[in-house]
Amino acid sequence: MDRFTVSSAISIVSKRLGLLGAITCIFILPCAAQKIEVPKGTKVEFAVVGKEAKEPMTAQMSVADFQVRLKQGGTFSLSGGDLILAPADFGKNTTFFIAVDTLELKNGARIVTNGNTLIVFANNVVSENGGIVAFREDEHKGADGGQGQAGKPGVPGRLVSFHVIQKLTGILNVDIGGQDGGVGGPGGPGKPGVMGAKGDAPVWIPLPFPPFCECKKGGGGGSPGSSGETGVRGGNGGSGGILELFNVGASPIPAASYTFKSSPGRPGNGGPGGPGGAGGEGGLGGDGGGCCGGGPRGASGSPGQAGLPGAVGSLPNAGEAIVKNLELEFIVNHIRPDSPLDPKTSIFFKELK
Repeated sequence: MDRFTVSSAISIVSKRLGLLGAITCIFILPCAAQKIEVPKGTKVEFAVVGKEAKEPMTAQMSVADFQVRLKQGGTFSLSGGDLILAPADFGKNTTFFIAVDTLELKNGARIVTNGNTLIVFANNVVSENGGIVAFREDEHKGADGGQGQAGKPGVPGRLVSFHVIQKLTGILNVDIGGQDGGVGGPGGPGKPGVMGAKGDAPVWIPLPFPPFCECKKGGGGGSPGSSGETGVRGGNGGSGGILELFNVGASPIPAASYTFKSSPGRPGNGGPGGPGGAGGEGGLGGDGGGCCGGGPRGASGSPGQAGLPGAVGSLPNAGEAIVKNLELEFIVNHIRPDSPLDPKTSIFFKELK
């Protein structure tokens, strides 16, 4: 039978998800449908998204070619889980691209960017309490610093560029706030105090009567210990992300169809100061002489003071949402030909600001 005219359904139980969920792919060419159902909060790797949905746009694409490409992307439906793009990395921003006929986020399903860039093109978007978040609740803070190390900076929310060609059904919840900075590490302990100086040479004066001399000075005491080192600076909070929400139509997507938050991450607290150093040993007693005996050894120095707490990290900027309606030809003509948009040179963001 011709595979272009016959419908077939294939159920694939994902080993990655164990017994918790199943991935079902239904091929009704020229489009495909992929359905993933897992309990809420279950992590789902981006690798499970079908290659049809991730296929890049071609160079010099016409409007007709664009419409065919979205149909070929088929339907991607996620119920209950968190689709994880990639781990959070302050020094690396990876762009992820999806182009489908229909994107469904059901039963609270979310796409988790972890501060990576997400670009989506879809004819239809269905959200049943679904949405896009920068970070899961249990991964919303950078790593704390070890002793003498600064807290890790929070990863920024960066860019989510979402393009709805036909219709958005339901409410799309977007929270791409920056990650909190990590707590600074504790300061190191202070250095021990130096040994006290040896007592001075004896000083005595003769007397005309017994004991015929008077000893004026004995041995010196030890020096106090040094103060502990200052705690280390906390990590900077991550800046809030940018949402580009575009649609084709006479008016922009109404505010009632989406929620948006993009708060800056909280800066990490500075680490505690290190403990004071131990007091130095008492100095040796001064030598005896004349009617003076040798001086006693000095007392040990007092411990040093504890170091000061580290500085709090810097407060970053909040993000913003850019919501506009565009002509389809404009969207097609401004798609990067062979790769997803670079968030640093986002044409949409620059031209529509």
